[in-house]
Amino acid sequence: MKHLPLLAIAFSSFSALPLLSQNLIDSTTITATTDAPVQNGNFGPEHTLDGLTEEGFRNVGDGASRMAEHQGSHWISGDITADANGDFTGTITYDLGAFYDIAQIEILNTSNTAWNDRETDSFTIETSTNGGATYSAPSAPLTLQDYTLGFQTFPLTDAGVSHIRLTLTNLAAINVDEVNPPDPNDPALMLTSGNDRAIGLNEVRFYSTPAADTDNDGLPDSWEITHFGDLSHLPGDDEDLPTPDGLTNLQEFSNQTNPLATDTDGDTLSDGEEVNTHNTNPNLVDTDGDTLSDSDEINTHSSDPTLFDTDGDTLSDGDEVNTHMTLPNNEDTDGDGINDNVEINDLMTDPLVPDARAGLVPPSGITATADTTQQARFDVQNLVDDRTLEGFQDGDPADPDGIRPAQHQDNHWMSADGAFTALLTFDLGGTYDLTYLDILNTSNTNWNDAETNTLTIATSTDGGTTYSTPTPTVTLQGYLDGFQTIPLVAAGVTHVQINVEHDTLGEPTGAGTNHRRVGLNEVRFYTGASPLSALQIVNLDYTSGDIMATIEWNSIPGAKYLVEYSDDLENWFEAIDGEEVDASADATTTFTVDYDPAVAVAKRFFRVTRIP
Repeated sequence: MKHLPLLAIAFSSFSALPLLSQNLIDSTTITATTDAPVQNGNFGPEHTLDGLTEEGFRNVGDGASRMAEHQGSHWISGDITADANGDFTGTITYDLGAFYDIAQIEILNTSNTAWNDRETDSFTIETSTNGGATYSAPSAPLTLQDYTLGFQTFPLTDAGVSHIRLTLTNLAAINVDEVNPPDPNDPALMLTSGNDRAIGLNEVRFYSTPAADTDNDGLPDSWEITHFGDLSHLPGDDEDLPTPDGLTNLQEFSNQTNPLATDTDGDTLSDGEEVNTHNTNPNLVDTDGDTLSDSDEINTHSSDPTLFDTDGDTLSDGDEVNTHMTLPNNEDTDGDGINDNVEINDLMTDPLVPDARAGLVPPSGITATADTTQQARFDVQNLVDDRTLEGFQDGDPADPDGIRPAQHQDNHWMSADGAFTALLTFDLGGTYDLTYLDILNTSNTNWNDAETNTLTIATSTDGGTTYSTPTPTVTLQGYLDGFQTIPLVAAGVTHVQINVEHDTLGEPTGAGTNHRRVGLNEVRFYTGASPLSALQIVNLDYTSGDIMATIEWNSIPGAKYLVEYSDDLENWFEAIDGEEVDASADATTTFTVDYDPAVAVAKRFFRVTRIP
């Protein structure tokens, strides 16, 4: 095991009060970030600045004696992968909020108790004088004492510091579980406790030497010397090169920017523009961390450089531009009424091409109710949540192990046990001229048979007070066949009722409770052109010489159609002399033409016409 050297000469390790000539930097002006995983929200790195030190009281007595607030007064990481030495490392970076001549740092370790060994054993210090853009070489490794020995003081004499980075190490050599000792043949020492595979700190304090300001102009001498080489520069001057950037020297000092550079971070926006106009960080090329530069967001994409997701569609601006080629400032790039995120992650349609389902009634405005629901996680409101993962439990290739996605219970609806019929009511949140519905059944798997077999639909134009006569019964296809388009032509609709039914009304109790229900996955309402609006023959079964033919066309339930055939495209004959064909309750109608008299011909033509 590699051991770290003892404390370097440049630092000393002792517990002492700060000198009176030093100033404690206000912790509320400091921001702490870490590259290590945080165990959970109770232990974020910001707790190293909160002034609370109760954490160590857990060292007294058993676990029950820990103070209630101990979780809000220190930082510990989540599990970390060990390095080649078996050690665990991570960094905490402190943005001091201004420039300081640092005099010393005080650190209180996290406690080492019977239930964890997450304290920091050693660390190094790096400082930045340019807003965190670059850092000094790290100090020699410094040993941090146990929590019970109190705060430890480390002198530091760096001038003009804006950021301090601590790289922390938890030595694996100490992470030995005495009750279950590690296997000596395992180079990682087979650390048995996850609570040991981490690092932690309790409190960090920063002290500065009162900055000398010989000319009393508000600009510390050290800052003026660093940037200008002398003390002759005035706080109100704007001396950036090649041109002034709109910030005075005093503003440059306050914003940690370079008073001699028009554009400190090099993103083509002047420091003055960033501070005074765009409210971006003049020290960061990408203020919001979405992978798009501040300049590109403002000048190319018209997105907000301070927002990770400008249009609020849950896709980051960077992903929209670089991955999906969608507009980061428009949640519906193709204007088809469907959110970009929904198209990409739920519908798997192209967010750059208007979807055939343009005219979708916004699901977010629809309120769904049911006269029976199994339990909250299968709520009827899930029918309009634009989530369709539930069916992957059928063993879809996306789920090769047959493991249901964790969220499958939150994106479909099932009725209560024994309810083989249910009435679903949808308040559309407005008035719409509907043309069709898309309905996705719930899955029929080896653990349930709760899907819907048939349904009828009724509409209301008076806010749900009265409803139309229900449509003819529609047979709903299975989940694996996808969404089923059902024509529904009705004007001025405010509410829609769907009566769903399981076909095994007499199913015995012994069949299992999961079978004694009815369910659906998703329901969508549309006002645009229906995929079924153009009448067409979708299937024809006819072979030369046959005396019968089976023809299928897309149809509207309740409508009547005339079916005709011809041998020469000039003379047409009705398939049923003087009668029309009633459409089925499904999205298509199938009809068998039986010729009388039976005459076999080599070629025959068919056509279907809707009767007004």
